[in-house]
Amino acid sequence: MNWKALAAIWLFPLSCSAADSALPKGKLVFQTNRDGNEEIYLRDENGVETNLTNNPSDDAFPSISRDGKRVVFTSTRDGIESLYIMNIDGTNLAPLVSNPGGPVTYGHFSGDGKLIVFTEPYSQTRNNIFLFDRATWQVSGPIGIPNERCEWGHLTPDGLTLVVNNYRRPGGPLPRGWYVTLVDRATGTQTVVDSGCEPAFSADGTKLLYVHLPRGSGHSTIRMYDMATGQNQRMTAVKGYPYCPRFTRNGKWIIFAMTPDKKKPNLWELYIMSSTPLSPPIRITSNNDEDVNPDFR
Repeated sequence: MNWKALAAIWLFPLSCSAADSALPKGKLVFQTNRDGNEEIYLRDENGVETNLTNNPSDDAFPSISRDGKRVVFTSTRDGIESLYIMNIDGTNLAPLVSNPGGPVTYGHFSGDGKLIVFTEPYSQTRNNIFLFDRATWQVSGPIGIPNERCEWGHLTPDGLTLVVNNYRRPGGPLPRGWYVTLVDRATGTQTVVDSGCEPAFSADGTKLLYVHLPRGSGHSTIRMYDMATGQNQRMTAVKGYPYCPRFTRNGKWIIFAMTPDKKKPNLWELYIMSSTPLSPPIRITSNNDEDVNPDFR
């Protein structure tokens, strides 16, 4: 692979004006199977990629702390999906949470970095959202929607609002399926944003990205929800399946994974686009492997 060419794409996107020609500089972590199993890779500002986990077990769903120093992720190295943490360079790896009742996944740091929000089994049939306190090493929760299957929790920087993927069962006011729902942690008030998955707040908590899942066989799209106004905008206009969108810290760019065919895992690549709606995406990885679940600082 021509890393110099990839670095040029990373730093100088053809779709941007001269005034906005430089993409954000920082560190990108993502999940890939290019070594024969799922590993966590780090891509630096020069386009150089490093395997951080390098383990025969599967390592997935990386998330970087707000200060850019730590990564939380899921690993099967204990024989079951459990939560782990490591430095951004792969050192000081340590286990955090394991549950013999089922997988512990989708870990994300709170805005102040003191908590890790994650998903684990709450009953035999339902997952829910829990909190890991990094100071006390204590787990609390569940904090998601009671009596519903909840996954992929994120907190606003002030910790007052939780967003989840929740599965609505038949018989309610909404059709059966996955929804993106906001939960006021003080009152328990729920606001259904849309049918969709994989939500993530902007660094300032004013915007919410998520993947909209259309009914039927249509392509997924990335949408952005304004927390103050409730305005909902379509962000992507491509014939593909974009997933796992994340804002850069300044909110000017969105990084995500996308494939033209969900039945072919080796077609997943990472992309970046301006946070201006319907901006053209720019591919930043190019190989015959599965590159997914990016996070950027």
